[in-house]
Amino acid sequence: MESTKVKFHRDQIIFSPSTTPNERGLGRGEEARKEVFYLNRTRILKKAILAIHALEALAPEVDFGLTSLAKIRPVHEKTVAANDDVIEGDNAQEGRRIVRDLSIAELQEVLRTLREGIASHPDFGDDSELFGRCGFVRRSERSSGLTRKTKQDSEGEEEQSSGPEE
Repeated sequence: MESTKVKFHRDQIIFSPSTTPNERGLGRGEEARKEVFYLNRTRILKKAILAIHALEALAPEVDFGLTSLAKIRPVHEKTVAANDDVIEGDNAQEGRRIVRDLSIAELQEVLRTLREGIASHPDFGDDSELFGRCGFVRRSERSSGLTRKTKQDSEGEEEQSSGPEE
């Protein structure tokens, strides 16, 4: 049986599943694996609002595999309610923070499945208006991040390098 230790620090959740001493031959205190990921709550909540508005406008009844507008709304409402509880609460809110962070992680997973669902849908795809309005980067708007030197840059370097050789 695998137990899960959950540690929280501000905007991050650290999950580190561990095992009991006799399970799979692991000694006491040894962990099976560590999985760390960070949650940007405000970005996820903003992206969820964008996705809900875009789905309402362009595809209110379309089911994107595991996700649809009807499945996103309750998760979003639960997350907003948990977030409001944390904001209104006092210093004894560690339990509510845990619930909020877990619901934000759940919302992030729902948004990930929505992204994959829209990208793989035959009527929409990863370059559609719906994809962009949900807050995702459309295929046509992506940039590679690679740059090339222009002819002016390379000519200027040759002129500078030939001067000291004389």
